[in-house]
Amino acid sequence: LSYNNKEVKVTLPEEEPVTLVDSVNLVATATMNDHGLSALAIILLSIISHPYDVLIQSLGCQLLHNLACHNDETKSMMLGKNNDDANPSLSCMDVLVKSMKNVPDSADVQMSACMAISNLAPAVGNHYGSSGVGWNHFCGIDMSLVSSSPSHDSPVISSGAITSIISAMEKHPQHKKLQEHACAALLNISTLGKLEVKAVSSSNGISMLLAAMVNHQQVVEIQANACGALANLAAVLENRETIESKGGIYLFICAMTAHRTEREVQKNGCAALRIVMEDGLFLETLQELGNVRKILEIASIDFPLECKVNADFLLKTLNNGGSSPSAYFVW
Repeated sequence: LSYNNKEVKVTLPEEEPVTLVDSVNLVATATMNDHGLSALAIILLSIISHPYDVLIQSLGCQLLHNLACHNDETKSMMLGKNNDDANPSLSCMDVLVKSMKNVPDSADVQMSACMAISNLAPAVGNHYGSSGVGWNHFCGIDMSLVSSSPSHDSPVISSGAITSIISAMEKHPQHKKLQEHACAALLNISTLGKLEVKAVSSSNGISMLLAAMVNHQQVVEIQANACGALANLAAVLENRETIESKGGIYLFICAMTAHRTEREVQKNGCAALRIVMEDGLFLETLQELGNVRKILEIASIDFPLECKVNADFLLKTLNNGGSSPSAYFVW
């Protein structure tokens, strides 16, 4: 392999890789180990140079996803501005979004890009100074934390990643894997702070997350990821009202009913219900669901670490007719 006027030697394993992406990934991994950022430059060069080639775009996004699975240092480099031959003005987030926009009809490209963005999103807070006030960062509802998130140059906002993810969900509603990874990306993005929560909710994110739950009721990962993302979005009062008005409370209970043994569904479903119903809001909606008490009792017993506090809070709220027994909860 010739790169940057240098010859890079790559030793292939005795057994040939079974797919093209395995072959390309093998080269990318080898060059990253030997030459630092050269693998990232090769991938970005390929994506940028062939903007409408579906195969190259799909492979390139898959490789960026693979690199984003590495350590925090690698993720930080991918989020920073690239000072190599690829394009000094583009970050990996920019390239992923451009790829999604260039070939919107390819579900594989959209899915691979969503996977990469999902993996990169948690590192955004560390790299760009996001406040990281998602519900899984603290216990106890403190809305001042959410409302006081500092402004920061978040690449998930400036790149247009959020709108691209939501557009992909809207264009490919029946593609299970795309919906799964899009929901996961929105879950990770919505933990970053107020600006990201606002960007997701103002881009029709709530409707698309709920639509994914309706269209894929038997897919555990979609139900868990969507419930988690909606729990984060419900940190804002108007979003709770939107979630309830679009049937969110019913869908949370449906998810918990259909997947009673799935830890993440139960955990995220309980948290979503708990946050949406803060201060006894929408009690009548919850009371209309006949099996809600049984579902919450099962969650509390079967998953005490993840669900007991939130499920017991909801049960007490139901028993007290809407008055809030406590302001403490766990997410």
